[in-house]
Amino acid sequence: YDEDLDGNVDHEGQFGDCWYDDCSEDEEDGDEDDDDDCTPGFEVIECREDGTVMQGFGCQSCDDCATTHDLTADYGGRVTCEPGTNTWYYDEDLDGNVDDDGEFN
Repeated sequence: YDEDLDGNVDHEGQFGDCWYDDCSEDEEDGDEDDDDDCTPGFEVIECREDGTVMQGFGCQSCDDCATTHDLTADYGGRVTCEPGTNTWYYDEDLDGNVDDDGEFN
């Protein structure tokens, strides 16, 4: 998925997968303004039954990584998902038409 909407894939995986982010990609991208917004730790993303994309990040382990951060709300309702699949949707202008979609894979 493209977490910062800069057109570059920041993470590939499936809903429910857990991975470790050491924040090294923030340091390598050359954007000094973006370097302090990463918390090293385990991350997980899930799709809720209502289509809300939830994320847990900065966790000490996969076992304690609760999905408490609402990415759908964070992006003003622009990012949603299809429950039971790995499909996400992005409606940039909130007109009800999907402007971009993809799968976590």
